[in-house]
Amino acid sequence: LAFARLGCVLRILGVGMALVAAGTVAVSPTGAAAALVPPRPGAVITEISPGTEASLPPRLRKALQQSTPWPDVGAMRSVVALQMPRAELTGRECAYLPAILRQTPNLQSIDLSVNSIGPYWTALFDAGLQHTEALTSIELWGCGITDLSGLHLALAHTNTLKTKGITSLGFGSNQLFPHGLRALPAALKETPKLTSLDLSRNPIGEVGAHLLSLGLAKTWDLTRLLLGECKIGPRGAMFLAEGLQHTKDLKELALECNEICAEGAWELVQAFQNTPELETLDLTWNNLGQDGVRALAFALQQCRKLDKLAISGNALDPTVERELSRGIRQTALGLLLPPRD
Repeated sequence: LAFARLGCVLRILGVGMALVAAGTVAVSPTGAAAALVPPRPGAVITEISPGTEASLPPRLRKALQQSTPWPDVGAMRSVVALQMPRAELTGRECAYLPAILRQTPNLQSIDLSVNSIGPYWTALFDAGLQHTEALTSIELWGCGITDLSGLHLALAHTNTLKTKGITSLGFGSNQLFPHGLRALPAALKETPKLTSLDLSRNPIGEVGAHLLSLGLAKTWDLTRLLLGECKIGPRGAMFLAEGLQHTKDLKELALECNEICAEGAWELVQAFQNTPELETLDLTWNNLGQDGVRALAFALQQCRKLDKLAISGNALDPTVERELSRGIRQTALGLLLPPRD
């Protein structure tokens, strides 16, 4: 009897209910939002019922209105870039990401940088990327990400005959320790067209460098790799050198502040002989010393397109650093012979 009365009340009020995953949105007969029950942690909202667009969390609604024609659902189909950095989004707001991506089938890039997207972010992308055949770029800089587990499942949706494929991944300035990178090789396997990868300012260490090396074996088109402040050390440089053997089109490599030392510089000798397209190299603050710079001069003689080289902060006199930098570039261009002793 109680259920019957409740049904009558709902019919009288004309309330439409949209229950999607763990989030519940109620709308009035006029389509105005009545109440929003926050989705539980880990909720994946895959659909927003017609007429309930105004019921999204305020911060998410504001971010969408600033970067897209939201709530015009028809116009959303033409959106090619979803730019919502620094929008103060949390896991609660990001739970709606799959539903939003479902309404933007022509989306080419996503930028959610500097938002606390929560620990369930890969599940959200897994559900959302099924609807974005044109997507090529994902930027998640400074999002507090600690684990890439499940990323390969999400990226698999972008690696099909119908999709363009991911060309740029940005995970800079997160909290990715080695254990959080265990899924990286599997993820990179799903991005054979990748040209840019940013893992800078993550404490990946030498173990993370090894995992990255395994993944680089599947990224033959990579042209830009950012690994500054990753604490890879000399042994990590050895692992990285193994991975760089597969990136012959690499044009930019950033390795600043990694304590590579002279030992690591010698490990990179063989790697640089396999990167003839290299144009920009940053090895600042790596404690290379004179021996490390000598290794660098020997290694870069095959990089004839090298134009920008940064080696400051390597325990050398500033004047000497400038002259060595100039000399190494000239060596790479074939204007000078490398040192022989």
